[in-house]
Amino acid sequence: MPLRAKFDGQDKIATLINDIEWEEIKEIISSNKNLLILPCCEALAYLRISKLGTKHFVHRKKSSCQFYENDEILKMKNDIVIACSSCNYKVKTEVSYPEWSADVLAIKDKIKIAFEVSYKPLNKVLEIQETYRKNGIRGCWFFKEKFREKIYPKKELPIFYISIDKNNNINVLINDEYINLIDFVKLLLSGQIKFSQKLVSKSQQKIRIVFFEMICWKCKKISHIYFLEKNNTISYISKCGVVMAKKQEIPKQEDSLQEEFKNEVITTVMNYVKSEEGKKLRIGSIKPRYSKSKGESYISFGCYWCGSIIGKPFIDKAIMRIKSRNFFNEKIIIDKPNISIKSKITEYSVSAILETNLMLNEPIIIDKPHWCYSKKGEYCNNSI
Repeated sequence: MPLRAKFDGQDKIATLINDIEWEEIKEIISSNKNLLILPCCEALAYLRISKLGTKHFVHRKKSSCQFYENDEILKMKNDIVIACSSCNYKVKTEVSYPEWSADVLAIKDKIKIAFEVSYKPLNKVLEIQETYRKNGIRGCWFFKEKFREKIYPKKELPIFYISIDKNNNINVLINDEYINLIDFVKLLLSGQIKFSQKLVSKSQQKIRIVFFEMICWKCKKISHIYFLEKNNTISYISKCGVVMAKKQEIPKQEDSLQEEFKNEVITTVMNYVKSEEGKKLRIGSIKPRYSKSKGESYISFGCYWCGSIIGKPFIDKAIMRIKSRNFFNEKIIIDKPNISIKSKITEYSVSAILETNLMLNEPIIIDKPHWCYSKKGEYCNNSI
């Protein structure tokens, strides 16, 4: 079931035959079957359209030829041919030479790219890729199933994974999302998919700053504390849209300061407190304070009224309680004055939630080789 056949001595790729010519060839070979030959075994062929709508050629009679591909593989090759042809590449399918073969071969000037869609074990992939390299050919691989061995992305070995949706569209996984195979190959050929050794965060990150009440252990008055939610998670977003590593996985030198105390966050908070919406919040000074329980000084929140340290263990406990109560579906504005409370607080109250863009003073960078694609043209490797 190849895409290529010889019609009257000339190569024909089924994908590139329009409907009118398709019917004309059908009519001609109905009276002269010898005009359509399969190059894989020199057998006579006829035209057929698969269940997925892919035009292709089929052995006219039962044959000992081992060449067979299912509808999904035919569809993948078909889409690659469409994409390559639209990018002005000369295309040939089911290419076979003594040293190498390719499901689809695309050529433009001195550039040769071999696309493989038929699943092969990893050792065979590595062997074929090396043969391509020696012959000045770039290799690109699309597979539905992942290898048993763990494969890390490499510039020298472009491997991508595909899936088929309910409408029989073939999509490629990149940047935690799927892109139609035709569009993906076009992007690849036009240089819009690049390889990068690192993930680099966007300069702006969508965050939510959650303000909540804490009672001072010393003066018993209410102050406000805050914590961050980045994209409603504890992750950054890379320039190419990938959800980056969780906070604890970010290199220590990049996270030596608690995020709530970084200059860009404090500036954002203080600007909000000065606004009409946030003016009721009572944020104490943020500075180094000595903790008797820890026996050391560290940057901390302080009481708005008396300046006493608000210990991190108590803040962490409050944040856990708040998150467990799922306060993040609505915005709550405080509507009561600050008063002295002598009784023990049993529930922590969220006072306001600020959703905004945070401009990072320095990007977060994580070692993670990946294929990088950005609709806005922002690539991780541009910053390295």
